[in-house]
Amino acid sequence: MRHFKKLKTYISITLLLITISTTTASLNAKEDINKSQDNSYHELSLSLSEYSVLNSAMVSGLNKYGGAIEFHLKMKKETNAIYWIISIQKKEHLKMIKKWIAERSVEIIASVSDFSQLDQTSQIAFNAIKSLTAKIDQALNSPKK
Repeated sequence: MRHFKKLKTYISITLLLITISTTTASLNAKEDINKSQDNSYHELSLSLSEYSVLNSAMVSGLNKYGGAIEFHLKMKKETNAIYWIISIQKKEHLKMIKKWIAERSVEIIASVSDFSQLDQTSQIAFNAIKSLTAKIDQALNSPKK
């Protein structure tokens, strides 16, 4: 009888542990599903010069480091101008792009011989870098659903 009581207690504890681990696994699976179903994304609306800087930075970054960046590209006309709408779902990708833009900016700065006499192309590039960086910061801080 005493042996039966110990066995009953052992079985009860084992079943309780199995129930707890199954419940925990189920909750973790639900969390993973909810994370994977996150439909938020980061959107950038870029002018031609901003898109050119972004493209140059991404090509440079991919050539140096490899890998891949996933994004959706859409072009649209608004008030007599064409805009490139970039949608990026993974925040990490947008952060990586921002780092690549910083690297590309350093390369552009290094190519300038006289800052007191910047040509129009260099001025456009620096203004595009400044506005693109601000747009990326804004997109990182306010994802869309």
